[in-house]
Amino acid sequence: MNDTGPSILVLLRLGQGLGGQLELPGHEISPLHVRPGRCSQATVTRKRGNFSKNATAREEIPCAVLHGSQTAFLLHYSDTKTHFVSHKLPSTDKAALLLIAMTIAGIAALGVFFFQRSEQVLDSMFKEKLQGFAAIGAMQFTAEEIAAIRTAEDLDANVYATVVNKLLRIKQGIHDAQYVYIMRRTDDAFTLEFVADAQAGLGIAELDGDGDGMLDSSEAPSQPGDPYDISETPALQSIAFEFPTTDEEITEDQWGAFLSGYAPIKDQNGNTVAVIGIDVSADDYLNEVQSIFTAFAIELLLAVCCVLVCSIVFIFGRRKIDVVRRIEEERTWLTQLAMHQVGNALSIFRFTTELLRDRLGERCKELAICEHLENLDEGIKQLSVMFEKLQMADRIRGDHIPYRAKSTSLSAFISDTVALFPHRKISVQSTGDDTVNLDAEVIGGVLRELLTNADRFSAPGAPITITAHVEKHDLEVSVKDYGVGIDKHEIPHVFERLYVGKHGWERNPHALGLGLFIAKGILEHIGGSIDIESEKNVGTTATFRVPLPRRKPVQS
Repeated sequence: MNDTGPSILVLLRLGQGLGGQLELPGHEISPLHVRPGRCSQATVTRKRGNFSKNATAREEIPCAVLHGSQTAFLLHYSDTKTHFVSHKLPSTDKAALLLIAMTIAGIAALGVFFFQRSEQVLDSMFKEKLQGFAAIGAMQFTAEEIAAIRTAEDLDANVYATVVNKLLRIKQGIHDAQYVYIMRRTDDAFTLEFVADAQAGLGIAELDGDGDGMLDSSEAPSQPGDPYDISETPALQSIAFEFPTTDEEITEDQWGAFLSGYAPIKDQNGNTVAVIGIDVSADDYLNEVQSIFTAFAIELLLAVCCVLVCSIVFIFGRRKIDVVRRIEEERTWLTQLAMHQVGNALSIFRFTTELLRDRLGERCKELAICEHLENLDEGIKQLSVMFEKLQMADRIRGDHIPYRAKSTSLSAFISDTVALFPHRKISVQSTGDDTVNLDAEVIGGVLRELLTNADRFSAPGAPITITAHVEKHDLEVSVKDYGVGIDKHEIPHVFERLYVGKHGWERNPHALGLGLFIAKGILEHIGGSIDIESEKNVGTTATFRVPLPRRKPVQS
């Protein structure tokens, strides 16, 4: 939908029912059905001469519930059509979703990378450790011992028992070692033959895996000369007879998961005569890899959840901010419109009262109208003050306070403000440079507000003291009175908008609670500050500070 047309902020206060009738100048709007936070089924007809244009909201539109049953929504219209705010996903949200998806994908890729890298490190450490065991084990045997064992007839030879005992000690010295054995080459490139097996040094009870009291072929240890097929074991085909190595992959069978390491046994001339093999259980290694994977998976899941939660909070928070901003824009527009209309009305009232006085002249008293005109003047004066304060409060809210600093005489500036209170004895004490750079109109308003409060809350004839001091690039002004003072619990609230203390209502029933709020807003806008010290029935001292821009040196 085209959202280029102007907007109207519609405020609807609903009763006990679900619908409400809206009225807009130049529009006819059918009853609006509202549920909490949503609006639907509203038909708007914009009148234009003898013609009218219709637009029906078929889809629900957002509502902002302000207070109680009051609901607000934005109605957009252009010269050719009237419509409600669409529900389409903004392009910024699409970009945010794309960024979220890319972030999650990046986190996932990073997690996979680190997991694979960790797995590679563990695999390398496991294999290097096994290669070291095999290399050390190979050093325990001589070529003569290997050559002395050829067939099963050598089972009773002393050299065979010596070799088996060495293999058994190696097995017992390696954690999780399952099998330790020696094999050598045959005439067949894909067949090796056993020289000795550490299992031969075990008793029947230890070899009887199924516990039936008998050793079957799978439980009996290999004997010298037994063939072993290496067609599916690449490491034993060549590499294992050259230097220590391991199988590339872990072997899994009915007895568990194993990884085999090998090292060559060489004679004095460096020729390989056999190879020692060590089969080690890989269960601990696999469990460690699994624990790393689980840890990475949990961390990845937490990271993704955090990204999703933060993204959802960000998107909905930004949407909420956008809605508040749009409502604030409409509020500002309505406030400015209301201020403009109130200002026009005040001008009309002033003009009318002055015109009546001029035309009636001396007859004003005869007709007993002067008293009424004076009441009108007082009401107009109060409305004017209210209008000016509301206008300034709106500027402070929108941070639109014009401040034009120029060279000003401090003593003259204070004297002009003091002259507005001829009925009050006000003493002025000023130190430092008399020429300062400030906006006399804006800062004069602040000083006038403080003097008004001091005058209002002091007994007739009580003095007021103004102390002004210029130090380096700051102006500090204090207004001290000897009036009723402020209760301690009220001091933290005196600068709040629309706050009026107990004595404020007593002294001025028409108080708005905006004076000090405006003063503080002005000073903070230009980088200044204000604070108040007060004691009950002793008096109050209000001090404000204004930063002074440096004056440009006068060129001759």
